[in-house]
Amino acid sequence: DSSTMKLILKEVDIESGAFDALAALLQNPKSKLAVLGLRGNATEDEAAAILATGLTGNRTLKKLDLSRNRDITEEGWRTIFTALQSCRLEKLTLGSTAINDTALLSLCQVLTINRHIKTLDLSFCHHITIAGWRILFELLQSPNSALEELHLYSNAFTDEAAVSLTNSLINNHRLRELNLHSNSNDGWGAFSAVLQSPHTAL
Repeated sequence: DSSTMKLILKEVDIESGAFDALAALLQNPKSKLAVLGLRGNATEDEAAAILATGLTGNRTLKKLDLSRNRDITEEGWRTIFTALQSCRLEKLTLGSTAINDTALLSLCQVLTINRHIKTLDLSFCHHITIAGWRILFELLQSPNSALEELHLYSNAFTDEAAVSLTNSLINNHRLRELNLHSNSNDGWGAFSAVLQSPHTAL
């Protein structure tokens, strides 16, 4: 149905033929699909590539949930992120996935181009190291960052990561909500400087 506004297919195994149909729906000029939930579908790189063809140039999708798809590798994520360059997506949920530093770099490059994405969820992404987090935090310092809401809970941040994040937020004027639940370490003392800064929107 091309008039469908919301499609949630979470925690079900989707075969490649169904992804073909989904990609066709995303490319249908009559489609009004705005919300797509594909959480925990055991999606792999082949299906990710099919999905990416549907996402390329899509103008209607506003929210995309790909969380808990742990079988997508770096290659699959890079394909998806490349497809997002021209989308008008506003919320991207990627928690509990195998996104690594290289995939995160690809995502951050897209975020500097696509300023429609306002909300990003990278919670429970334990394959990202301090090197990857620094790439994201550097983006937060850039005037090209349009992120207003960032969810990073339960990522086992080190003290170094915590300090890097807080330093990146001191002059960030856009971020209004930051979720750091279940990240316990001693580095958060530096966060008080962010809360005192007249430049932060938090």
